[in-house]
Amino acid sequence: MWSTFVALGDSLAEGWGDPAGGERPRSWNDWVADGLRARNATLRYVNLGWRGSTVADVLRDQVPAALTTAPDLATVTVGANDALSPAWSVVTFEAQLRAVLEPLVDSGATVATFAYPRPARATSGPRTPPPPALATYLARLGELNAVVRSVSDDLGAVVLDFEAFAPACEPGAMSSDQVHPNARGYLLLGQVALRRLLARLEPQT
Repeated sequence: MWSTFVALGDSLAEGWGDPAGGERPRSWNDWVADGLRARNATLRYVNLGWRGSTVADVLRDQVPAALTTAPDLATVTVGANDALSPAWSVVTFEAQLRAVLEPLVDSGATVATFAYPRPARATSGPRTPPPPALATYLARLGELNAVVRSVSDDLGAVVLDFEAFAPACEPGAMSSDQVHPNARGYLLLGQVALRRLLARLEPQT
Protein backbone atom coordinates (compact mmCIF):
# COMPACT_ATOMS: atom_id res chain seq x y z
CA MET A 1 0.00 0.00 0.00
CA TRP A 2 1.22 3.48 -0.81
CA SER A 3 2.60 5.55 2.04
CA THR A 4 3.02 9.04 0.51
CA PHE A 5 0.58 10.48 -2.03
CA VAL A 6 1.23 13.81 -3.72
CA ALA A 7 -1.15 15.55 -6.13
CA LEU A 8 0.13 18.05 -8.70
CA GLY A 9 -1.75 20.23 -11.14
CA ASP A 10 -4.30 22.94 -11.70
CA SER A 11 -7.72 23.89 -10.31
CA LEU A 12 -9.10 20.37 -10.80
CA ALA A 13 -6.23 19.02 -8.75
CA GLU A 14 -6.86 21.72 -6.14
CA GLY A 15 -10.62 21.16 -6.07
CA TRP A 16 -11.89 24.57 -7.14
CA GLY A 17 -15.58 24.78 -7.94
CA ASP A 18 -19.09 25.30 -6.60
CA PRO A 19 -20.67 23.75 -3.50
CA ALA A 20 -23.43 21.22 -4.09
CA GLY A 21 -25.98 19.67 -1.78
CA GLY A 22 -24.67 21.76 1.08
CA GLU A 23 -21.17 20.35 0.68
CA ARG A 24 -18.08 22.37 -0.17
CA PRO A 25 -15.99 21.18 -3.12
CA ARG A 26 -13.08 18.87 -2.39
CA SER A 27 -10.62 17.74 -5.03
CA TRP A 28 -11.01 14.31 -6.55
CA ASN A 29 -7.52 13.77 -5.11
CA ASP A 30 -8.87 14.47 -1.62
CA TRP A 31 -11.48 11.75 -2.06
CA VAL A 32 -8.81 9.34 -3.29
CA ALA A 33 -6.69 10.16 -0.23
CA ASP A 34 -9.67 9.44 2.04
CA GLY A 35 -10.13 6.06 0.41
CA LEU A 36 -6.46 5.21 0.68
CA ARG A 37 -6.39 6.25 4.34
CA ALA A 38 -9.15 3.76 5.02
CA ARG A 39 -6.59 1.14 4.01
CA ASN A 40 -3.50 2.84 5.46
CA ALA A 41 -4.23 5.22 8.32
CA THR A 42 -0.68 6.58 8.24
CA LEU A 43 -0.85 7.74 4.60
CA ARG A 44 0.84 11.10 4.07
CA TYR A 45 -1.06 13.26 1.56
CA VAL A 46 0.13 16.53 0.02
CA ASN A 47 -1.95 18.44 -2.54
CA LEU A 48 0.16 20.95 -4.48
CA GLY A 49 -2.52 21.74 -7.06
CA TRP A 50 -3.34 25.38 -7.64
CA ARG A 51 -5.83 27.12 -9.90
CA GLY A 52 -4.43 28.66 -13.06
CA SER A 53 -1.38 26.42 -13.17
CA THR A 54 0.04 25.52 -16.56
CA VAL A 55 2.36 22.63 -17.30
CA ALA A 56 5.31 25.06 -17.07
CA ASP A 57 4.15 26.14 -13.60
CA VAL A 58 3.88 22.53 -12.48
CA LEU A 59 7.34 21.75 -13.84
CA ARG A 60 8.95 24.79 -12.22
CA ASP A 61 7.21 24.87 -8.85
CA GLN A 62 5.34 21.67 -8.08
CA VAL A 63 7.63 18.90 -9.32
CA PRO A 64 10.59 19.93 -7.11
CA ALA A 65 8.25 20.25 -4.12
CA ALA A 66 6.68 16.89 -4.88
CA LEU A 67 10.02 15.12 -5.08
CA THR A 68 11.00 16.37 -1.63
CA THR A 69 8.13 14.32 -0.20
CA ALA A 70 9.54 11.10 -1.73
CA PRO A 71 6.10 10.01 -2.98
CA ASP A 72 5.25 6.48 -3.95
CA LEU A 73 2.01 7.69 -5.58
CA ALA A 74 1.69 10.89 -7.61
CA THR A 75 -1.18 12.23 -9.69
CA VAL A 76 -0.78 14.94 -12.33
CA THR A 77 -3.76 16.95 -13.57
CA VAL A 78 -2.57 19.62 -15.99
CA GLY A 79 -3.15 21.00 -19.44
CA ALA A 80 -6.48 22.83 -19.40
CA ASN A 81 -4.90 26.24 -18.85
CA ASP A 82 -2.34 25.53 -21.56
CA ALA A 83 -5.15 24.68 -23.97
CA LEU A 84 -6.83 28.00 -23.17
CA SER A 85 -3.69 29.99 -23.97
CA PRO A 86 -3.26 31.83 -27.29
CA ALA A 87 0.21 30.27 -27.31
CA TRP A 88 -1.16 26.69 -27.22
CA SER A 89 1.20 24.30 -28.96
CA VAL A 90 0.76 20.53 -28.95
CA VAL A 91 4.49 20.07 -29.48
CA THR A 92 5.45 22.36 -26.59
CA PHE A 93 2.89 20.86 -24.25
CA GLU A 94 4.04 17.35 -25.05
CA ALA A 95 7.67 18.20 -24.29
CA GLN A 96 6.81 19.95 -21.03
CA LEU A 97 4.45 17.21 -19.86
CA ARG A 98 7.18 14.67 -20.51
CA ALA A 99 9.54 16.80 -18.40
CA VAL A 100 6.97 16.82 -15.57
CA LEU A 101 6.36 13.08 -15.61
CA GLU A 102 9.89 11.76 -16.15
CA PRO A 103 11.37 12.66 -12.74
CA LEU A 104 8.28 11.38 -10.95
CA VAL A 105 8.40 8.08 -12.81
CA ASP A 106 12.18 7.85 -12.36
CA SER A 107 11.75 8.33 -8.61
CA GLY A 108 9.97 4.99 -8.49
CA ALA A 109 6.54 6.46 -7.72
CA THR A 110 3.37 5.15 -9.26
CA VAL A 111 2.27 8.03 -11.49
CA ALA A 112 -1.28 8.61 -12.71
CA THR A 113 -2.31 11.32 -15.14
CA PHE A 114 -5.76 12.75 -15.83
CA ALA A 115 -7.64 13.05 -19.13
CA TYR A 116 -10.18 15.84 -18.70
CA PRO A 117 -13.95 15.30 -18.92
CA ARG A 118 -15.70 16.90 -21.86
CA PRO A 119 -17.82 19.70 -20.37
CA ALA A 120 -21.56 19.21 -20.22
CA ARG A 121 -22.19 21.96 -22.71
CA ALA A 122 -20.36 19.92 -25.34
CA THR A 123 -22.43 16.81 -24.79
CA SER A 124 -25.97 17.96 -24.07
CA GLY A 125 -28.26 20.91 -23.69
CA PRO A 126 -29.14 23.77 -26.02
CA ARG A 127 -26.90 24.15 -29.04
CA THR A 128 -26.16 27.82 -28.40
CA PRO A 129 -22.63 29.05 -29.11
CA PRO A 130 -20.41 28.71 -26.04
CA PRO A 131 -18.40 31.66 -24.74
CA PRO A 132 -15.17 32.17 -26.71
CA ALA A 133 -12.87 30.79 -23.99
CA LEU A 134 -14.98 27.65 -23.61
CA ALA A 135 -15.21 27.23 -27.38
CA THR A 136 -11.41 27.37 -27.58
CA TYR A 137 -11.06 24.81 -24.80
CA LEU A 138 -13.57 22.45 -26.40
CA ALA A 139 -11.79 22.67 -29.74
CA ARG A 140 -8.47 21.73 -28.14
CA LEU A 141 -9.66 19.20 -25.55
CA GLY A 142 -9.16 16.21 -27.82
CA GLU A 143 -5.60 17.29 -28.62
CA LEU A 144 -4.84 17.84 -24.96
CA ASN A 145 -6.12 14.47 -23.83
CA ALA A 146 -4.42 12.69 -26.72
CA VAL A 147 -1.06 14.10 -25.60
CA VAL A 148 -1.73 13.07 -21.99
CA ARG A 149 -2.47 9.52 -23.12
CA SER A 150 0.50 9.29 -25.48
CA VAL A 151 3.14 10.63 -23.10
CA SER A 152 1.75 8.61 -20.20
CA ASP A 153 1.82 5.38 -22.20
CA ASP A 154 5.37 6.08 -23.33
CA LEU A 155 6.66 6.69 -19.81
CA GLY A 156 4.67 4.01 -18.01
CA ALA A 157 2.23 6.32 -16.24
CA VAL A 158 -1.41 5.27 -16.11
CA VAL A 159 -4.12 7.55 -17.42
CA LEU A 160 -7.26 8.12 -15.39
CA ASP A 161 -9.31 8.76 -18.51
CA PHE A 162 -12.46 10.76 -17.84
CA GLU A 163 -13.02 12.32 -21.26
CA ALA A 164 -16.15 10.23 -21.88
CA PHE A 165 -17.17 9.82 -18.24
CA ALA A 166 -20.80 10.91 -18.61
CA PRO A 167 -21.68 11.33 -14.89
CA ALA A 168 -19.05 14.07 -14.54
CA CYS A 169 -20.67 15.95 -17.43
CA GLU A 170 -24.19 16.04 -16.08
CA PRO A 171 -25.50 19.48 -15.11
CA GLY A 172 -25.90 18.39 -11.49
CA ALA A 173 -22.20 17.59 -11.28
CA MET A 174 -20.88 20.78 -12.89
CA SER A 175 -20.08 24.21 -11.49
CA SER A 176 -21.77 27.28 -12.92
CA ASP A 177 -18.84 27.92 -15.28
CA GLN A 178 -19.67 24.62 -17.03
CA VAL A 179 -16.01 23.58 -16.94
CA HIS A 180 -15.15 22.72 -13.34
CA PRO A 181 -16.90 19.96 -11.39
CA ASN A 182 -18.93 20.99 -8.39
CA ALA A 183 -18.72 19.21 -5.03
CA ARG A 184 -20.77 16.29 -6.34
CA GLY A 185 -18.71 16.06 -9.51
CA TYR A 186 -15.45 15.87 -7.60
CA LEU A 187 -16.86 13.10 -5.42
CA LEU A 188 -17.88 11.09 -8.50
CA LEU A 189 -14.46 11.53 -10.08
CA GLY A 190 -12.72 10.62 -6.84
CA GLN A 191 -14.73 7.45 -6.35
CA VAL A 192 -13.95 6.20 -9.86
CA ALA A 193 -10.29 7.26 -9.66
CA LEU A 194 -9.88 5.37 -6.39
CA ARG A 195 -11.37 2.19 -7.87
CA ARG A 196 -9.15 2.43 -10.92
CA LEU A 197 -6.02 3.07 -8.87
CA LEU A 198 -6.69 0.19 -6.53
CA ALA A 199 -7.52 -2.15 -9.41
CA ARG A 200 -4.60 -1.25 -11.64
CA LEU A 201 -1.85 0.28 -9.58
CA GLU A 202 -1.90 -0.95 -6.01
CA PRO A 203 1.42 -2.63 -5.20
CA GLN A 204 1.10 -6.34 -4.65
CA THR A 205 1.56 -7.50 -1.07
